[in-house]
Amino acid sequence: MHRLLLCLTAAVILAIATSVYAIANTPTGFVYPTGTAALGGYAGWLAHEDGYFPGLYHLGKDIDANEGDPVYAIDDGDVYAVNNSSAWGQGNVALLVRHKLSDGTVFLTIYGHIVSSLSDGDNVVAGEAIGVIGHYVNGDHLHFGIRPGTNTSAPLGRNGMGEYDDPKGFVDPVDWITTRNPGTTLFSDVVTRNGGTAAVGTPNANSHSGLIYAYGTYVRQDFVGGTFGHCCIMYDPRNGDGNP
Repeated sequence: MHRLLLCLTAAVILAIATSVYAIANTPTGFVYPTGTAALGGYAGWLAHEDGYFPGLYHLGKDIDANEGDPVYAIDDGDVYAVNNSSAWGQGNVALLVRHKLSDGTVFLTIYGHIVSSLSDGDNVVAGEAIGVIGHYVNGDHLHFGIRPGTNTSAPLGRNGMGEYDDPKGFVDPVDWITTRNPGTTLFSDVVTRNGGTAAVGTPNANSHSGLIYAYGTYVRQDFVGGTFGHCCIMYDPRNGDGNP
C-alpha cells in the first residue's frame, strides 16, 4: 500500500537527511538515469569508426556505470516494452519506458544492458530504481537512448554505417533531457493525484546536491513554500500495480 507522508518541520527533514543520498537532476528537472551528471567517456550519440564497433554507429549514449549500480527512471512513465535481445548481454534486457514532455510529446527511453524485474504495463515514477546495471562483455555501462513516439522496432542501440544519415527516429538523449521539460514537475502533483488539496510549493534541494532522494524503500522530494511552508513528500513508489 502506498504511503504518503508530509514532513511538516525542518527538524523532521534534518533527522532523515543524514541517511539519504542525492539523485542528480538535469537543469530542466529530469533525473539522470544513473543518478549522476558524470556520464563518463563511453560511446556517445552517433559514435562510429574508431569510437565504436567497426561498420556500426550508435543510437544513444553509453553511460559509465558498474555492475549492480541502480538505474533510475528519468521521469514518471510506464514500461512500454521489454527487449530481451542477447545483444544486451546474458541475462540483461532493455526497458523501453514511455514518458511525456511538458508539451505533451510522448517519447520512449531505452535503458539497455540492465537487469530488471519490471514487465510491460508497469508504472514507474521519477527517481525510482527500475533495475541495475548488468554485466556486459565489452564493459559494464548503461545504454541510454531516446526515440520520440512509440516505435519499438529495431534497431534500438546501433545500426550499420550504410545508413549513418538515418538515426532511425532517435535523438541525442543527453541533449533531450537537458534542454526539454519533463511532463511532471518532480513530485509536485503527488498530493493532488492522491486526493489531497494542499499546495506543496516549489521543489527545493535544501542544501543537498539534488532534488530527489532515495530513503530506504521511499522516494523523497523536498519543497519550500506552499501551504505548509517548509516540507517534503515521502512515499513508497510501488505496490502491486506500481501506481503512485
